[in-house]
Amino acid sequence: MKEIEVKLTYTSKAAVRTKLKNVGAHHTKTIHIRDTYFSLLGNDMSNSKDLVRIRQIDNISPELTFKGNCVDKKGVWDRTEINVGVHSYEKMSLILLSLGLKIIRENETTREYWGIKDLEVVFMDFEKPQKLEIMEVEGRSMSEINDFVNKLGSSVKVVGEEVFSLFD
Repeated sequence: MKEIEVKLTYTSKAAVRTKLKNVGAHHTKTIHIRDTYFSLLGNDMSNSKDLVRIRQIDNISPELTFKGNCVDKKGVWDRTEINVGVHSYEKMSLILLSLGLKIIRENETTREYWGIKDLEVVFMDFEKPQKLEIMEVEGRSMSEINDFVNKLGSSVKVVGEEVFSLFD
């Protein structure tokens, strides 16, 4: 399973929503997410490392995700991602800690999802550990993502991993 995505900043969420509607995107859902990230190596969220995440979405059963090393291709991230459901957020956390992994980040976000063709567009409003508002566009190919980002024009700007320096 591959994940290809680009992170974007914007100055006006309302303006971007209008552009999304104009190109045929539609709002699909809004959710609240609690994430805890773990690593065997290091103490940061660097995409050069393997990470493990436990995610709780609203009141749905949690999920464990392995995120492999990431390749950043001019702001488009490409990595292996494997997900599996778990019964208990707290017990899975204890298992990972018992195996020697360290908690490197805890996040809480509200995410607003939009869809268009084979792309998923997400407004990500981080509430914890710091306030940050960004967008993410995920798809099956870099060219598909780049074509879509070009349609959004100057209302968005591609950013790399540096946008998360607030979290380090």
